Formats: sequence, C-alpha cells, structure tokens
Amino acid sequence: MNMNMNKFTSGPWGACPPPSSNKYSIRYITGANAELIADIGQPACMTQDEALANATLIKAAPDMLAALEHAEAFIEDYFRPFLHLNLDAQEAVNHVSKVILKARGKA
Repeated sequence: MNMNMNKFTSGPWGACPPPSSNKYSIRYITGANAELIADIGQPACMTQDEALANATLIKAAPDMLAALEHAEAFIEDYFRPFLHLNLDAQEAVNHVSKVILKARGKA
C-alpha cells in the first residue's frame, strides 16, 4: 500500500526525553521533522521500565505497519492460491489483515 495514503504522520518516528520542566512525561514521540506525535506519561500504577517500553513500542508503529503491509502483499502475490491447504497459514494471513485494518482505524 502506498504510504502516502496514511492519515498518520509518516515515519520514522523518534523518541526523546521531555524537557526537565515537564515532570509528568517520560518520553516524547516525534516525527521525522521533530514534530510532537505523542507525550508518553508514567502513571503511578506503572513502572518506569514499562512506560519506556510503551514508548519504544509506539515509536516502532510506522515500521511495524510497513512490515505487515509488505508481508501481506508478498503473501497475496505468491501464496494466496495455496492458503486453502493450510488452516494455520490462513489464520496468520487473516490476523495480519485484521491488524492492518485496526492500525488504519477501519476495524
């Protein structure tokens, strides 16, 4: 899928510490042009390690979506005629497709 069709800020995304004056945030997620995408906080019920892991996962979102789209296209091009022979493969492809739809706000 053409990445220009995205409604979200194109990757790559980065992560940086917030200014020291912002005591409620643990990381800022930024776009390629340093624009703020997300302000990741650390609620009292969450450890710092968990909050940092969440920020790392969010930062990787555009790359993960691109990888899933690439895998889906590859499967469609080369394996679709054979998927009916393997239920596990069918389930995997369906899962990938659902996750892509979810990331695009369509599921």
